[in-house]
Amino acid sequence: MKQTKTTATAAYMRLSSEDDKNSESASISNQRMIINDYCDKRGMVICKEYVDDGYSGATFDRPAFNRLLKDIEAGEINCVITKDLSRLGRNHVMAGMFIYEYFPKTGVRYISISDNIDTAEGESEIAPYLNIHNELMVRETSRKVKAAMLVKYKNGDYVSTVAPIGYIKDPDDHCHLIPDPETAGIVKRIFDMTAHGVGKSKICKIFEEERVPTPGWIYYQRSGKSFANAYMDAPEEKRYQWSVHAVAAILNNEAYIGNSVHYKQVKVSFRTKATKRKPEENWLRVENTHEPIIEKELWDAVHKNRDTKQFQNKSGEENIFAGLVKCTDCGRSMCLKHSKSKENSKEKKSFECTTYKHYGKTRCSMHFISYSELYALIFDNLQNWIRIVNADKDKIYEIVSDRKNQAGKSELKQLETEIKNAEKRLADKNRHILKLFEDRNNGVISEKNYLMMIKSYEAEQTSLENVVNECKAKIAEAETKEDNTKAWIELISKYRELNELNKSVLNELIEKIVIHAPEKNNNGKRTQKVDIYYRIIGNIDR
Repeated sequence: MKQTKTTATAAYMRLSSEDDKNSESASISNQRMIINDYCDKRGMVICKEYVDDGYSGATFDRPAFNRLLKDIEAGEINCVITKDLSRLGRNHVMAGMFIYEYFPKTGVRYISISDNIDTAEGESEIAPYLNIHNELMVRETSRKVKAAMLVKYKNGDYVSTVAPIGYIKDPDDHCHLIPDPETAGIVKRIFDMTAHGVGKSKICKIFEEERVPTPGWIYYQRSGKSFANAYMDAPEEKRYQWSVHAVAAILNNEAYIGNSVHYKQVKVSFRTKATKRKPEENWLRVENTHEPIIEKELWDAVHKNRDTKQFQNKSGEENIFAGLVKCTDCGRSMCLKHSKSKENSKEKKSFECTTYKHYGKTRCSMHFISYSELYALIFDNLQNWIRIVNADKDKIYEIVSDRKNQAGKSELKQLETEIKNAEKRLADKNRHILKLFEDRNNGVISEKNYLMMIKSYEAEQTSLENVVNECKAKIAEAETKEDNTKAWIELISKYRELNELNKSVLNELIEKIVIHAPEKNNNGKRTQKVDIYYRIIGNIDR
């Protein structure tokens, strides 16, 4: 290796939130002391310091590290010193790329003091193993943190920094919530008004007129830090400008009935801070962890009222299917469309995909189904099941069990296919990453393009790994799931006969109605698949 005269030395220090900040060996001050001592003994002068405090080594997208790279590109730095390799990073692919590719190409000497690595003396044979070890460490740390948090959650501990409006943290136990006498009344009033049919927008207007402070303003007043950017130097009116989102968040927060709900969203990978929302059935719900502000009866009344709320158009007409009809491709609710027939100018009603309506075919396809067709289909299906249940409950067990088994086998096969396809794509992606690294070594692609592409590939890797894990979890869940046929029969048995459909009946019996794109059979006749998912039991019409 061609040695470069060291004239501009940089000290890089990093400490993540997962590191033990009380440990002197890991602290920024200790890293600085070790680096300074090393340089003093060798007559080296540090011209710049770069410190990332609170940033994980699993990612290289850190503010100070990015500044360091810019200074290297500008020719201001030609030597980088860290206490050890783990301070540079814990992603072995990226760490290896910087040590063996980027630093040599830019003429930068890299020194890891504790690991006795100095690239001016040639490549280190032990560095690759140390990099892999450091990544395994951050993976293990992530696992331990998750395990520790799970214990806290199950014990009913409240671990968020800020208590929800209506509560304060118990002075004697910082992980426990107690009602806040100053703000609990705001929460109670929101629930009371909603139970009496007052909408979220109307509540916002009432609170603004009465100058009821928003949760953000209350937090800002008490801490002086939270929401500082929103309220500092803002006009006084902003303190009372409630949003529909804020009201909805309160109405959906189970903390007000004494429950703690966790894992609504999780990190995609220990390598990134990106998160994704989990389905509600996978949330961790711990009941009775603190004193409720809202009675369970009021909570149930509010949510039943919201679920069965009549959605009307401008003429006052009710859409009894509101919120139930979903597009199979994008998953969004389908909206009710009014139009006139070209033949006789009579009004026609149909459901169309909301995504397609707003964004066109670039986002989704033109799904639609007429209101009359959907009404007839749902009405006939519900009548059929009610008739079977009332005639012979024993027979219904046999029918439903058989159809559920068929559906379960089909779903299981689909999940296994998804796992196989994802694992194949994952193997391909691993080969692409290896080829990309070789192309970088051979100068086929630039450093800038390499960094951009490796980041994209790693994101795809993580996504595919999540697909595999989620499918395996669904298979395990399906194998251990209880038979809920009895509960569904008891629910539908409440209806001896059905003369018409209404919002209340639909919301009690049906979870969702999934509309597929129309197709044409061999005779040119239009056909369309519609999946009905009943509450408790799911899709049993297949």
